[in-house]
Amino acid sequence: MAGLFTIETVDPHVVYALLDDRLEFENNRMHCFSRLPMRQLLRFVPSHRGPMWWISEQEQEQSVAPTPDALLSALQQDMPSENEVVVVESLDWFVTKSGEDEVLNMLQNCDAIARNQGFTIVFPVEPLSFETRFWTRLRSLAPMLSIPKDEPNNVGPSAEEEEEKTQEVASSQVDEHQLVHLVSLPLSGFNTTILAKRMLQWKRMGFDLAELEPATLMQDVTVAYALYALIEDKIRSSVDAMRLIDAHQEKLTVTETERYRYRLMNLHDITRTVEEIENLISSR
Repeated sequence: MAGLFTIETVDPHVVYALLDDRLEFENNRMHCFSRLPMRQLLRFVPSHRGPMWWISEQEQEQSVAPTPDALLSALQQDMPSENEVVVVESLDWFVTKSGEDEVLNMLQNCDAIARNQGFTIVFPVEPLSFETRFWTRLRSLAPMLSIPKDEPNNVGPSAEEEEEKTQEVASSQVDEHQLVHLVSLPLSGFNTTILAKRMLQWKRMGFDLAELEPATLMQDVTVAYALYALIEDKIRSSVDAMRLIDAHQEKLTVTETERYRYRLMNLHDITRTVEEIENLISSR
């Protein structure tokens, strides 16, 4: 099996369990381009399975920017062999950064490379994060790799089951298992119900959403979405920064770690906080 495929979930528990159970590939080789930093990705994929890349705007060893050129360059730098599998997460981030047309061109190039070399590329995606036109084109290039419904133990909890959980986590109790990137919500179809669900997900992680609360009362959906998008960007930056802290814990004191986590979870002056963290880590 060669070419592009999609999995309609971004839950790493589901994605990697499904690939283990449903795909047969030579020597279990897998190339991972993940939004998760290496230490977290290793919970799902052993290091001996193949090369791992962190999709991030931070310039670090083994990191790849969320742009078509960067992804294609990384693929060509370490070309997968026949029957191997490549997992590329955060396709919605690529669209946000580079636009639909550039990403579609990237997908066509990836498809040509994969078919020519005889390997498979799988994109875990959330359909609601894409506009209809792009989603239609994506599905024509990368058909769905189905998730078996009769083997729930193999693929983990469903999205519906996760949504039913009501326990909220205080910011002081949040750990790296709970800090995850959620797919971006498009303006198309955005409403107060969807906003409420997303806010609940973020609150469970421990984020202070006081700045976003006014959006729940706004009559103008466009204005509400603009505020939502602002907070979404802050939370994405916060999650990346906390993962950076986790990856370099030995360079920070306990006091520094707690201070920065508090700022990030409360969305206080995110840009300056991220700069402080990066400068502190690079100087030690």
